[in-house]
Amino acid sequence: MMSKLLKDNENTIKEYCIKHNLDFNKAKRMHCNWNDEEGIANIQYFDKERAQLELARKVAPKPCPTLLRISIIDGQLHIEQTEYTKEHLSLELQHQ
Repeated sequence: MMSKLLKDNENTIKEYCIKHNLDFNKAKRMHCNWNDEEGIANIQYFDKERAQLELARKVAPKPCPTLLRISIIDGQLHIEQTEYTKEHLSLELQHQ
């Protein structure tokens, strides 16, 4: 299931990612939590392999850091990066 906010604004989010040299396709595969009534969505990093290892070791999984915060404020789409955005979505880092 996908957030209505993300679905309705997919092209704008893609343009934002291109402009900021972020991997849009990777962002689409990440975990997302949302509240469409409040007009917010968070794209979060999720490492499935790491989570499976942590569960196998009976270690509590680490929280998923938020990579992009997407919201509607006063009728306008806002996209905010976090300190984790470049580490996990930057196209520049993928080619180094």
